[in-house]
Amino acid sequence: MVETNQSLPYATLIRMLSLKLSSTNYLLWKTHVETLFQLQGLFVFLDGSNSHPLSASTAPADVASAEKAKKDWLMQDRRLHSLLLSSLSEESMAETIGCKSSAEVWSALEKAYALQSKTC
Repeated sequence: MVETNQSLPYATLIRMLSLKLSSTNYLLWKTHVETLFQLQGLFVFLDGSNSHPLSASTAPADVASAEKAKKDWLMQDRRLHSLLLSSLSEESMAETIGCKSSAEVWSALEKAYALQSKTC
């Protein structure tokens, strides 16, 4: 049986993202990136199902826990943001200027390239 969701080191993930997004290969790039990130349990940052945690509690223990969760989430999102950027050509990277999160990068790229691409 194949075990899923085994986290690979960051450097390995960067090497696996050797295909650079350009204006002519969006669907190929998207398929590659989605598959890799789903396997690593990272796609939830891009599809919105793991949104930024908010702290609604004011109890000291809860505040500390909420702050740690926010810090951990931000660090993971920044890693993913960086991974996405490492898979872009200079041309494609221009589409992401001003994006603050990995989900914003994903959305900007989808808006820029999805309409140009043919789907099955």
